[in-house]
Amino acid sequence: MKLMTLSFVLQLSVATANWNGDDRPITQLVAAHLEAWKRADWKTIANHTHDDALKELKERWTLVLKKNEELPTFRRYPPPGKDMSAVLAMPASDFYAVFLTWVEDSRFLMRDVRESKVEVLGVVHEGKGLAHVVVRMTNASAKPTKTSIDVFSLRRSGSDWRFLPPREIHNLVEQLHAAAIEAPRSK
Repeated sequence: MKLMTLSFVLQLSVATANWNGDDRPITQLVAAHLEAWKRADWKTIANHTHDDALKELKERWTLVLKKNEELPTFRRYPPPGKDMSAVLAMPASDFYAVFLTWVEDSRFLMRDVRESKVEVLGVVHEGKGLAHVVVRMTNASAKPTKTSIDVFSLRRSGSDWRFLPPREIHNLVEQLHAAAIEAPRSK
């Protein structure tokens, strides 16, 4: 384990050495993004997310829905007032906003952000197009106080930075996508 940690730190040191830019746009975007999470502002979060990541998530989630729409987990998707065919026809950023509404309602995601003080600890770069932001979230309302460290990944999109979906979203979609591929088709 110590050898693996040392290897990771050395790799990050080399990756960071390749960066010669300003991290302020990244840290400002992270602050705005986490404030949007606190407000459950899914549209803003979708607008902060990288287009390629949104398209991939939509493709995978669409397959999951088409194969499993009769399972109890998916009976509540899309959220009330949204027609499934209309949701599937939405642009990827709008689709992601609806998806996050369902995820939030399903209690799958980032509940601690709302009541936490968030502090950016640092930015680690992998070349000029990928950055990982390390944040500490402290929830003083939890007894005892709960502190966690999270990492958010961002990828360049032209001259701007955009988020990749959080690991909770990525893991959820990947697990359900794998199950959808293996499952028999719904009737």
